[in-house]
Amino acid sequence: MLRDDRQVAMNEVRGQLLALAEYYGYARHDLDQELATFFRQRGEECAAQARQIGEAIGALGDLPDGSKPDSYLFHELAETLMASLKGDRAQAHLDERLAEERSLIRYVDQALALPGTPAVAVEQLRAVRAGAEAASHRLGRHAGG
Repeated sequence: MLRDDRQVAMNEVRGQLLALAEYYGYARHDLDQELATFFRQRGEECAAQARQIGEAIGALGDLPDGSKPDSYLFHELAETLMASLKGDRAQAHLDERLAEERSLIRYVDQALALPGTPAVAVEQLRAVRAGAEAASHRLGRHAGG
């Protein structure tokens, strides 16, 4: 069965949310209490939104991708290396999450631009975008970017 553009786009959003949930969980151990709490909460929010997007994908007649992002281990190693080079693991985590949240916004915008997406899915995508915008704003304040 071939996927249509909406299904592909929704799976991209879901995959990015799943990756963010994992990355936030991994990174929070290197942060002060305030940021660690934010990372835990944002990771939980991303996981919940991924579940909701998965249900929306089902409503489009598709099954959500079941795989975990393949790049997780590579990403974790690259982030650790970058943190070592910068000398500040917390700053590296902030910079990486900010870039990933901005990437999520781009994925959501691409999905929202496709015609024929059911209203419920559009509403969920807008909620994902709002969460990513809020997280980007908060990360930007802490990261200085």
